[in-house]
Amino acid sequence: MRTDRYLLRAVKYFVLLIVLIVVLYALAYYFEGSPMSVEEYVAMLIADPRAKWLLPVFGALALAYPAFGYMTRSLPISLEQNRVGVDAAMRACDFALAGERDGVLLYRATSAARRVRLMWEDELEVWSEGDRTMIRGHRAAVVQVIYRSEIYMRKENGEEL
Repeated sequence: MRTDRYLLRAVKYFVLLIVLIVVLYALAYYFEGSPMSVEEYVAMLIADPRAKWLLPVFGALALAYPAFGYMTRSLPISLEQNRVGVDAAMRACDFALAGERDGVLLYRATSAARRVRLMWEDELEVWSEGDRTMIRGHRAAVVQVIYRSEIYMRKENGEEL
């Protein structure tokens, strides 16, 4: 994984964690579960010595996330033999072919909701490595595409599901 992509993903995840904690607190305040306003809570997070550990913990989680949140997996068939199945699996998982770069097929999510859920890191890379098809991208998307591709391969081979 490229270093600049790793850092960008870590920063995105850090911001997401901060927004999540503020939204959760805002909901608690809105439903009268907290005596402090959201502004007071954010000020407390910045100033309180006990709360100062929260940001470094979020930073550590954010730095670890790209290593665990993105993966490369393979299918036991070459891309040339299974291109139709991979394309069908991508369409079923809401991805469309966006282009090709150095022999690597690039797929992007087609719906805005999926793009937001994947924090705009919705690009899946597909390439052939010998007699295997390699897929790299966001963990949840890769697992879903691999699962769908295996179903299409079984159907093509006449196996029961």
